Formats: sequence, C-alpha cells, structure tokens
Amino acid sequence: MENINFKETMFEAIKLASRYLNDFQKDNLFVDYKLKNDLVTKADLTSDRIIKDTIKKCFPDSSFLSEEGDEIKSESTDRWIIDPIDGTVNYISNIPLYAISIAYEKNKELIAGIIAQPALNRIFYSVKNDFSYQNNIKCKVSNTTSLNDSIVSIITTNHFSNDLKDYVAKIFLHLSKRCRGVRVFVSASLELSLVANGELEAAILPNADLYGIKAGELIVKNAGGRLTNQNNQPFTKPGDLVIASNSKIHDELLSLIKSIENE
Repeated sequence: MENINFKETMFEAIKLASRYLNDFQKDNLFVDYKLKNDLVTKADLTSDRIIKDTIKKCFPDSSFLSEEGDEIKSESTDRWIIDPIDGTVNYISNIPLYAISIAYEKNKELIAGIIAQPALNRIFYSVKNDFSYQNNIKCKVSNTTSLNDSIVSIITTNHFSNDLKDYVAKIFLHLSKRCRGVRVFVSASLELSLVANGELEAAILPNADLYGIKAGELIVKNAGGRLTNQNNQPFTKPGDLVIASNSKIHDELLSLIKSIENE
C-alpha cells in the first residue's frame, strides 16, 4: 500500500480513540485490577478495540502487538504495536498526562509512529526518513548541552519490584542533584513526545516495553534525538532501561547510570 494509506489509517485510528477517551472520561469509570497495581479500565479495552478495528478496515490481515491482550500473529508483513492508554492511572485520575501510541512495522522494519495526547489535543507523528511533527508543525529536540541545565523525566510505579524501585530511587536522587529539574509522569510515550518537542531534555524509562517505546523511538530520532538502552545499544529487549534524549546530554546520562550501577 502507498504511504498515504497507512498514514491516513493511523491518524483515523488515533483520532477515533482520542475522541472516545475524552468522551468516556466525563462518565464514571469501571475499574478492575490487572496483576498487582496495574489498573485496567473499560476505556483501555475499548480504545484498543477501536484502534484495531479501524486498522483492520485497510489492513485486514495485519499482526498486532498490544498492551491489552495477547499478540495477534498472521502471515502479513504488516505489524502494529499499540498502547491504547499509556498512563492509565493518570487517565482515571483525570490527570491530562497520558497518551495513545501506535507504531507501524513492515517486514520487521519500523516505518511510522504516532502518539496522541488526547487531553492536550496534540498529535505527534513521524515516518521513516522524514522529520517529526506535532500537529503538522516540525518537532525539534532542545539545544541544551548540559545535564545541569536539563529537565529530565523518570518513571517509577507500584508494579516495579522492590529492587527496581530502589534502583530508580537512586537514579532520581542523583538526577535531583545534577539537573535543573526531575519530573515523574509515568507515561513513556508521552515523555518521548515531550523529548521530541524540546519540552524535556531526556526521559529515563526503566523496565521499558515495546508498546510505549516503538512509536516514540522514531519520533525522537527524527526530531534529532537519540534513544538507547542503558548500555548504549538499540532498544530491542523488553525490560531494559531506556534513555531518550536530545542527543547532546546522552553520553552524560549514560555515564551517570553506569556510575550508579557500579556503586
């Protein structure tokens, strides 16, 4: 299919899901517990269904890897990686810092990524070998060259193991002594879009998963940023710590993480 088809499909899917989430948030949410502290809502499941149903209209034989449910495999070379609400707790708490993320792969190659911030009416998009855009305006990472002048986000959450919580707390403490500011949003794709748009200098994402990273990875890189795991390697393994940055402070962050690991 032509590029315009997958682009139009991604925009239609994410706009329909965003509209649903905004409307649904006005009503009472029916909340269950998934695993320990990971909340799943009717909104999460319905957003996932809306996205998949919209994509299937144009790409009926696609494979899907979603944060909600088991992977759907097919013989198709098209695969869609979806996080229907990245930041579920923020969403159900009426905190507007959550996102929807869709990545499109063909023949195992990342082709396009789109992230919506429904409550903020912002959509970030990028396609391979192109720039990144926020509401049709070109994105660019910040020009900050020092960690001392940077605002960095980091994720910590209740479903982390106690050891991981302790590790993240150490990183937070070191960052708080070195950075202009540290923020905790707990929405990986939202944080990646903020890095791409120059609103954060970096995001540190422990225990990263494909759903929240893949779309944002392309958006960050095509905005001039850099994204690796803690060993300065490409992110391929769920569970790694991911660092996304404006490129200019990336090595400084890698050194900081390494020094903490050696303590």
